Amino acid sequence: MPEPVKNIGVIGLGIMGGAIAGNLIAAGFRVGGFDIDKGRAAAGAASGVALRGSAAEAADGADLVLTSLPSVAALDQTAETLAAKQRPGLIVAEISTFPIEAKERARDRLAAAGIVLLDCPLSGTGAQAVTRDLALYGSGDEAAYARCRDVFAGFARVSHYLGAFGNGSRMKFVANLLVAVHNAAAAEAIVLGTKAGLDPERILEVISSGAGNSRIFELRGPMMAKGVYTPPTATMHVLQKDSAIIAEFARAHAERVDFFQWLQWEADRQLGASADSGRDAGLTLGFYRDLAVGVDPHGAEAWADQELIAPGAAIGAPPDPLSRAGQNWGLAPINPLAIFGFRTSSARARTC
Repeated sequence: MPEPVKNIGVIGLGIMGGAIAGNLIAAGFRVGGFDIDKGRAAAGAASGVALRGSAAEAADGADLVLTSLPSVAALDQTAETLAAKQRPGLIVAEISTFPIEAKERARDRLAAAGIVLLDCPLSGTGAQAVTRDLALYGSGDEAAYARCRDVFAGFARVSHYLGAFGNGSRMKFVANLLVAVHNAAAAEAIVLGTKAGLDPERILEVISSGAGNSRIFELRGPMMAKGVYTPPTATMHVLQKDSAIIAEFARAHAERVDFFQWLQWEADRQLGASADSGRDAGLTLGFYRDLAVGVDPHGAEAWADQELIAPGAAIGAPPDPLSRAGQNWGLAPINPLAIFGFRTSSARARTC
C-alpha cells in the first residue's frame, strides 16, 4: 500500500498558491515552495513555507508537487525542470487554468520521466482560497488522484474526480464561463437597482435571500455595492486569460456545439408543434415536457394502480462521470409488461 502523502512542494506562491500552501501547513503537511517573485516568496516564508531556490528544489523530498502558474510558458519550463529530476513515482497536480493541449504536452513530457501529472484546476477566488472554500476538478490517473485526496482536503472544500485527463479542465471551462456571466450580471443588477433609487446594501440583503442569488453575487456583490475592490482576490489578467482559453475551446469544438444547438432548436420546434396540436384537440393540461418514468411509491397513483407498477424496485440513472455510483430517484417504475397487457385488454373491451 502506498505511503500517505505528507511532503508537499508548491511551485507558484501567488494569490492562490500562497493561500493553499498556508492551509496545507495548518493541516499538518510539510510544505516547501518556490516562486520567482521575491515578494511572494517572502510572504510564503512568513506563513511557514520552507523556501526553495528553484522549482527543481521544491520537488526534492516531495511526494506531491502542486503547480500554480501564470502562463503556458511557465508550465512548459516547469515540466522540463521536473522531468530532468528523474523522480519516478512523483505526482504533480497542475491546478492552474490552461488549454488542455498545454497540459497534455506537460503530461507526456513528465510521463517520459516516470512522473504522473494530474489535471486539477480549481474553482474559487483568492479570498476563497484563504478560507479553504475551493472546489477541485480532478482528472487523470485515478490511483494517483486517490493518493492525493487527503492533501486536496487540506485546501479545498470539495474535490471531484472526473475521469480521463483533461476532463477537469473541461469542467473548469464550464465553471469559469458561468463565473464571468454571473460577474457581469451581478454588476448590471446592482447598477440598475442603485440608479432606480435602491440602497445597495438592501439590494445585497434582499437579493441574497431569493432565487436571484448566486455564489458570485455573494462574493463580489459587497465589493460592487461599496465600490471597494481591495485587497484583490483576482485580476483582470486572469479573467482575460481564462476567457480566451474558453473561447478557443469553443471554437475548436464549434461544429459539435452548433450541432447540439440545432438539436435543441429542433426539439423545441417539435415539442411546440405537439403542444399546439394538443391545445387544438382540447387538452386542458397542455403538453408536459418530461418522461413519465415512475411514480412516488407512497403516492395515490401507486395505491390506485398497484398492478401497473413494479413494487420493490426504484428507477434511477446509470453511473456516469459526474455520478460514479449512479442515481436512485426513489420512484417506483412502471411495469411495461403490465402496461402492454392493460392496453391490450382496453383495446379488446372497446371492440366488443
